[in-house]
Amino acid sequence: MRTIKEIFLRHYYSLWLSPSLSPPSHMNSNNVENHENSDVAIEQRKINKEEGRGESPSISSFMCEICIDTKIEAENFSITGCSHSYCTDCVVNYVGSKLDDNMINIQCPVRRCGGFLELDGCREVLPKMIFDRWDKLLCEAAVVENESERFIYCPFKDCSALMIVDDDSPTESECPSCNRQICVSCETVWHHGSTCEEFGRTDNKYRVVMEVATKN
Repeated sequence: MRTIKEIFLRHYYSLWLSPSLSPPSHMNSNNVENHENSDVAIEQRKINKEEGRGESPSISSFMCEICIDTKIEAENFSITGCSHSYCTDCVVNYVGSKLDDNMINIQCPVRRCGGFLELDGCREVLPKMIFDRWDKLLCEAAVVENESERFIYCPFKDCSALMIVDDDSPTESECPSCNRQICVSCETVWHHGSTCEEFGRTDNKYRVVMEVATKN
């Protein structure tokens, strides 16, 4: 039994470049044009900013290449595979806007740069809501990439981890995420002493007890 996160992390560098991980084409029809226009806007703002600045930035500061503001070095965010500098606020907004456009393979804002943003590399700067959203989209894309596999969700409501069921997985298995026992056959909490069929016929009172147990 493996969580989909394990599969995703193992293949991350190959998956992020895979066309199959991209959203439907109709959702990305203007990506190239918008990227080019944004590059022009960035360069123009940079020129305007330089013309209006009377002094050089201090050694402990840098210029964000998105908002073209001078930021303290502590706010500098580096993108894997490139040397461009962006402030953390702009990175958060940039990632959020890409996810809004259903893009999960997020490249450096500078066209033809080749750099890209990694999920784990952005963990420290992204709000939890945006990080979890990106994480979920990447995992769902990995599921599509491995559609020949069997996937189940952990039945415990406070976990709900997505798992790949291996051919040799026993009926009684342990969720790799929360370490609690589950039944792989009927995809419920483990029902010791009862078959899946018997468990399916349990009365409502017992079901309520089991549902309470899944919350603990």
